[in-house]
Amino acid sequence: MKKTVKITAMFALTLLSGCSNNKAFEDAVRKGNYIKAIEIYREHLYGNANAENAGDAFLENYLQEKLDGYAEGTVEEADFTNAYTTVEEINRRIGTVDDLDKTNGIKQIISASKEIYAKAEEYEKNGDVLKAAEAYRHVSKFDKEHYETAAKKAEELQNVYVSEIRAEAEKLAEEEQFDRAVALLEEGFRQIGENSDLLQLKKDITGEKYETAVRKADEQGDLPGVIRSYALAAEDTSVVLSADMSRMYAAASSGYVDKVKADAAEAFAANKNYSEAMEIIRTAMGEVSEDAEVTQQLQNLLDEYIAYQPVKLKDLGYTHIAEYISEGTRDSEISTDVTGRQFDAAGVLHPTGGLSASDTPQDDSEAEITYYLNGEYSVLNGTVFRPYISLRHPGQWKVNTRAEIYGDGQLLYSAPVLNGDTYEAYDFSVDVTGVRQLTILVRGLFRESGAFLGWYEYMPRICVGDLSVQK
Repeated sequence: MKKTVKITAMFALTLLSGCSNNKAFEDAVRKGNYIKAIEIYREHLYGNANAENAGDAFLENYLQEKLDGYAEGTVEEADFTNAYTTVEEINRRIGTVDDLDKTNGIKQIISASKEIYAKAEEYEKNGDVLKAAEAYRHVSKFDKEHYETAAKKAEELQNVYVSEIRAEAEKLAEEEQFDRAVALLEEGFRQIGENSDLLQLKKDITGEKYETAVRKADEQGDLPGVIRSYALAAEDTSVVLSADMSRMYAAASSGYVDKVKADAAEAFAANKNYSEAMEIIRTAMGEVSEDAEVTQQLQNLLDEYIAYQPVKLKDLGYTHIAEYISEGTRDSEISTDVTGRQFDAAGVLHPTGGLSASDTPQDDSEAEITYYLNGEYSVLNGTVFRPYISLRHPGQWKVNTRAEIYGDGQLLYSAPVLNGDTYEAYDFSVDVTGVRQLTILVRGLFRESGAFLGWYEYMPRICVGDLSVQK
């Protein structure tokens, strides 16, 4: 019984002694006397598991308290630094504290955050709302002294910025400076991101811009302007097309197409002036090129007049050609007249002969070419001319030249007779309305001796060129 009491008393004495040593260790740490703290630890705590554990726990808790206090603003940076240096020196020799680097890293984050907060306050004081808000947003969560305040201020200042930019954009819109207002809002998006309120305002201002443009153009009777502005608005997916805009557009588009149609018809009425009519339509298409629907309506109208453009007769293709007439030539002296005027060589009609004296047309049917018009054209244009090659034998004009045009067997045109004194080309326009079969007769040759005795080379004294038909 006495022995047990004696052991218990000694154990209590040991505990009291350990507590006293731990207190001395803690006091040395708090005073920053790491040399003394290391000495106490080695001499009095080392080997005593309870004392060692208590000492180690104190170092970790002590440093954490200092870090928390620094984060909350109740501990100065110098105080934390002193505590950290003390623990670091003790740990270097004893090695009892983990994650010192992590603790120091958090402290550095807090330190930088406090500097950012101070800078944000400076920006705010100087009235730089946007920079202040941005700086407040960068305050760290570890910075417990400033984080909540900074987050609140960032939101408040951003709201101030949004209010300011909204007011300025609305003022510009009231002055109908819509593009400047939209540019201002887009600059705001680059600064703070896509704010929902400002995005809606941008949509509203953009819609107002187009509606104003449509209305003004309508008031001024500018039909292309109404169409262009409406088409641009329709392309912008953020714009809601109002009923008024749609009504003005419908009236403008139909009215514009009707006007262009009337102007083109008036121009065409003057001798079927299809080229002027087409120019009117093409000009109109350029004025409303933004609107695909109206442009297509004008294109359809243009196609109607394109059909009135002359078509080269040779492009229709002949349905019959006699032995002693040719379509086209490779000899430039045949496709050029005596004054030097040149004709499309591929379409020149000219009489031809064979090799012998009798190889020439004996009647008209041997010098005709026929084209099928199917009643689709109203005018045949062309030119009767004396070919340059005929200058080689000016005396061979004993037989008259002939060029005649028939429509379904009826004579429609008879060309002037050409002779050695002819230096004029004769342009003609023949009414071929309703004609299905168009027949052209060309006769008038001279000859030269060929390469062999009794052989001859026949050449034309008359040609017909630049033949075209038009609706």
